[in-house]
Parts: sequence; structure tokens; C-alpha cells
Amino acid sequence: MYVPNVYEVSFDPNGGTMTVYNDYKLSVTYGQQYGVLPEINHPEYVFDGWYLNNDIILSSTYVSYLGNHTLCAHWNEITDEEILNDINNWLNDNYALSDSINEDDDTNDLDDLDDLESLLESVSEDNEENQHSSNFN
Repeated sequence: MYVPNVYEVSFDPNGGTMTVYNDYKLSVTYGQQYGVLPEINHPEYVFDGWYLNNDIILSSTYVSYLGNHTLCAHWNEITDEEILNDINNWLNDNYALSDSINEDDDTNDLDDLDDLESLLESVSEDNEENQHSSNFN
């Protein structure tokens, strides 16, 4: 009778912090899917996935490595563009931005960090005006 091999998978957070304890290990069966992989985060990087050598390992990846092994977290540096995309997505989901932010085009998106700085200054000025006017009421 054939008995599939079961292996232990360790995780190297590579500077990140796993949402489970850092010594977390997963039992996997050769020829079966990895299943649920631990979540991980890093304050300065975007998680790019769990890797075995140069191969990305997903929860749906079938175990093909013979023996116990370690998956290593790969990270991508957070760029200004990614920050702006996240802010734009959040703002578009939650608020309508003033048309004055981007007078050159008809979008409400922030194009660069200068637009974000302008927006923050505008919001700060609006808050000061509202606070000042409320002092007279």
C-alpha cells in the first residue's frame, strides 16, 4: 500500500512579522496542495509571496519538493507610486476630491506627492477656517 510522504515546511519571514508565531511549521503531503499559508507583513515593504528557491509557492501549489523545506518571504520596496495608488483608491472610495487638485486634467486622482501635499495643505486650511468661524458662533 502506497503511503504518501509528509514533510515539514518552515517559514523564513525575511525581516517581516508573521501573524502566527514565527516558529510556525506546516505539515504538507507530497503531491497535495500546500493549503493555507501564513499571512505576513513588513512596515517598509509589500509582500511578494512565499518562495522556495526561485519558485513562488501559493496555497494552490502542489508539493513537489522531496524533504522538509523552508519557504522564504520575498518583499518589494514600497514606492511613492504605490502609496499614491493606495491613497487614490481610498480617497475615490471615500471622498470626492476637489477639482482644483488637478486643474490640468479632469480626474480627481493625485498624480504625485506634490498633489498630496497640496491636498493636505488645503484640508488643513479648511479645518483652520472652520475652527476660526466656529469661535464666532
